[in-house]
Amino acid sequence: MAKSQRSYFPGRSSDVVYILKPYVIDKTIAGTNHGTPWEYDTHVPQLWYGVGIKPEVSHKPVSVEDIVPTLSNILGLQVSKYAVGKKLF
Repeated sequence: MAKSQRSYFPGRSSDVVYILKPYVIDKTIAGTNHGTPWEYDTHVPQLWYGVGIKPEVSHKPVSVEDIVPTLSNILGLQVSKYAVGKKLF
C-alpha cells in the first residue's frame, strides 16, 4: 500500500490529494516539512526516553511507521489494526 494511502482517514481526509515531484516543496511559512511520501523525506531520527526505557544506540533502519506500535506498547495500549510498523523495544 502506498504511503499516501496509509495517510488517508475516511471522514477526516480531504477529497483530493496531490503529491509533488521529489525534492519539490510547496510554498510554506515554516520553510520545510516531512509530509511527502518520498523515501528521502521519511528518514527522521527517533529519540525515545522516559521511565522504563533503557539507554540504547541503534543504527539499524527503522521507519516512521514503527512509532505507533512502539508508543502503544509503552502506554500499554492495543495497537491499531491499521498499524504496519514494528515494536522497536
